[in-house]
Amino acid sequence: MRLHSSLVCLPLLLLLLLLLLPAFASHRASA
Repeated sequence: MRLHSSLVCLPLLLLLLLLLLPAFASHRASA
């Protein structure tokens, strides 16, 4: 069942990255 956990965790991490990337980019652009 460890595999199932990672299969759920990975898309969530990718989604989090997609959400954080624009905020990080705009923060760097303004700085």
